[in-house]
Amino acid sequence: MKAHQSLTENRAKVPPSSAALRMVFLASAIPFVGFGFLDNAIMLVAGEEIDNVFGVKLGLSTLASAGLGNAVADVIGVGAAKYIEQAVRWLPFVKEPKLNKYQNAMPATQRAKLAGAMIGVACGCMLGLTPLFVSGSFFTIR
Repeated sequence: MKAHQSLTENRAKVPPSSAALRMVFLASAIPFVGFGFLDNAIMLVAGEEIDNVFGVKLGLSTLASAGLGNAVADVIGVGAAKYIEQAVRWLPFVKEPKLNKYQNAMPATQRAKLAGAMIGVACGCMLGLTPLFVSGSFFTIR
């Protein structure tokens, strides 16, 4: 009986395949692309509006307005996180692999999740600069 239990535990401790780790990475990255995009885009738009409306009246610096815009974006981002995750589940190419608890806790799996989140949010933040392109404010003329 113990031999069977030991064999089952050893099978459960087999590391996830490279394909499974790629899917873990992707499943972690895609929601963070959405969050990074939303966060940066809202921060830029809200920060500019706060600067235009309150900056002049209250004497706020541009950075203070940007900080307040970031607070607005963070609050909206926390509220939108659930909906971003639900939308990602509808994507046919993003399916988190079925890993057991041992595989999920393995360092390789944790690194794939963290790398996906970090790269996803960085890409999302770059895409979130879109309001600057639309408004023509991305490049300065010197």
